[in-house]
Amino acid sequence: MDSKAIEEASSLLIRARRSGERLTSLPESCRPSSIADGLAIQDAMVTRLGEPIAGWKAALPPNQGVIYGAILGSVVFPSPARLPKSIGQPAGVEGEIAFRFERDLPASQRDYTRDEVAAAVSVMAAIEIVCTRYHDYKAVSAAERAADLNINGAFVPGAALSDWRHLDISSLEVKFVVDGNTKVQRIGGHPFGDPLAPAVGLVNLLRTKNGVRAGQMMTTGACSGNHYVEPGKKVEVTFSSLGSVEVQLHE
Repeated sequence: MDSKAIEEASSLLIRARRSGERLTSLPESCRPSSIADGLAIQDAMVTRLGEPIAGWKAALPPNQGVIYGAILGSVVFPSPARLPKSIGQPAGVEGEIAFRFERDLPASQRDYTRDEVAAAVSVMAAIEIVCTRYHDYKAVSAAERAADLNINGAFVPGAALSDWRHLDISSLEVKFVVDGNTKVQRIGGHPFGDPLAPAVGLVNLLRTKNGVRAGQMMTTGACSGNHYVEPGKKVEVTFSSLGSVEVQLHE
């Protein structure tokens, strides 16, 4: 994908982000045909927005490699949070296990091991707000979703737990509660099995670039599933041993 097409696509997504308009899809002239193209558009958009990167959402779908979405500093709202209208209408709310880096994992000539990544992070309960610049994110390709910050809208982190390595974080109980009504209660449920696996994959992608800095966060997939929640409702997500995190959606 050439630089002109990347610039065109990033401009359209930035305009949609700022205006609240929705795109049916990116036009054929700048539509990404691969995940790598989508991530190149995302990178260009983040550079042009000029915001600090507070962290990433990381996904590890089969046969596609690591897919990431930058979490910008302006869309992080520590729990308990009230979501501002500027975020737009959420397309979904997800309860996730996330990580905060307590020390840098800088650019490196070799991959970091799982143990090295685990030693560098604290773990926390979190809520991701899925929000998209498309009318229907399910109707566009994975590459177009990657270009759109991998459809991240906002992020609500809970309290970070540093002493967590004795826990089996793949088998924690998760509860997803909307206005006091439990919608999900189950053990485990992470889409990739091991919540840390996507983080390790993304760390090893980023180590070929600028690495990861202390204080940045990484969220790795919904243990609760993705749920449409009506405007104005309050969502509370609890993971056993990690505590709770909550957000109230805007009207």
